[in-house]
Amino acid sequence: MQHNLTAEYKTLLAEARALQQRLDVLPTGYISKKTINGKNYYYLQSRKSGRIVSQYLKQAEVEDMIQKIKERKSALEQKKQIVSRIKQLEQAAKLLGNEVSRELLFLKLTDGMDLLSESQKARSVSFADSLNAIEGVPITADLAQGISDWVSGERTFSSLFEDTLKKYYSLGEGK
Repeated sequence: MQHNLTAEYKTLLAEARALQQRLDVLPTGYISKKTINGKNYYYLQSRKSGRIVSQYLKQAEVEDMIQKIKERKSALEQKKQIVSRIKQLEQAAKLLGNEVSRELLFLKLTDGMDLLSESQKARSVSFADSLNAIEGVPITADLAQGISDWVSGERTFSSLFEDTLKKYYSLGEGK
């Protein structure tokens, strides 16, 4: 049961990530049609910062834009269903015990990190370094090497994260 639950959870996380990537490039809003002097003009209208923004569409772009808006609506519905199922699995994991819940949380926290580009990974590391500096938390040479290996693609993020959690957990336990 646990293996099936985690396998389904992993699959759903990947599907949700793929849908979000698709949603990020699909247009938001709706098509409006205005008739001026007997001629039809079409606009993609959407809200940005609380204001309605209009983008003129050439006649040849209208049908494609309508399809993209329909695709977005469908993707949003699919994502809603996937998120609902993810929540159901998380609730089931709580009933099965802390170990299963922790495993799902680990999967959620590490999902997609290895898919970042090298420059995105480097920016993530730079941000984390800034936070560590603010907090006054130095990282070990081993962790710095592990991070470098992750950025270059020589190591998975989940293995780095797991090793780091184990190390700091054992330090907290006095081992």
